[in-house]
Amino acid sequence: MKKPGSLLLVGSFAIAALVGSCGSVHEGRPELEPPRASESSPSDPAESATPMNPLSGLPVHDPTCSPAAPDVTVSNGWRSAAASQAAFDTLELVVIARPGAANLDGLVAIGAGELADFPDAAILVRFADDGFVDARDGSTYDKDIPFTYEAGVWYTIVISVSLTTRTYDVDVGRCGEPRQPLIRGAAFRSDAIVDDRLTTWGAWTSSATLELTTPTWVVSGTCAAATCESLAHVCGEPSNGCGGQLGCGSCGSDEVCVSGTCWGR
Repeated sequence: MKKPGSLLLVGSFAIAALVGSCGSVHEGRPELEPPRASESSPSDPAESATPMNPLSGLPVHDPTCSPAAPDVTVSNGWRSAAASQAAFDTLELVVIARPGAANLDGLVAIGAGELADFPDAAILVRFADDGFVDARDGSTYDKDIPFTYEAGVWYTIVISVSLTTRTYDVDVGRCGEPRQPLIRGAAFRSDAIVDDRLTTWGAWTSSATLELTTPTWVVSGTCAAATCESLAHVCGEPSNGCGGQLGCGSCGSDEVCVSGTCWGR
């Protein structure tokens, strides 16, 4: 069931590290009668069994993902960070996020540079203010399967990206529980500022907080790195176009390097 959403949504921030682990909730059954002093109380397997969700038939897990220690907290604006390497072919990003309000209006984003405005992001997964999670699909927000979220609960978000087709899939679920496919084949944001690579991740909220772990960022594909010769640079330290930096030499004491060429002062 697809539903368009409203247009949304970023400043720079610092990052650290966590991946939350989730424990099971155990509920003991109350004793109908206290045991007699002369008798031992036999253990009841139901006392220690993990409770089951009556709707899904799956075990109920602790949604707080203890120990909860977010690396990044975003509130009322953008925060972004550069990834360890650029993605040129495919990308899988996995992040654990905890919305601070039931109708948050916040998102997780991926782009090709600093995320300071919505067109900077090609990929956006949103905790919408209607209480559902959705994702940007071209010029609107959409979802294949409705997925509601709650305040104070950790959610795992998996974003699988193809730069060749400029599309992505999103899976989401409570931390520690099976994930469900939120959307398949969503198109990059139609007005996104993206060329041939993705290099940045980040988040945004309109007011309430969104807490995040540092995501895993797994890429495939190769990049043909430039050289000083291919750039015709005889000085300076230009980018090699693949996330690295070249050392093309220096100029004489009476010269200055301008765009890879030595010029007299």
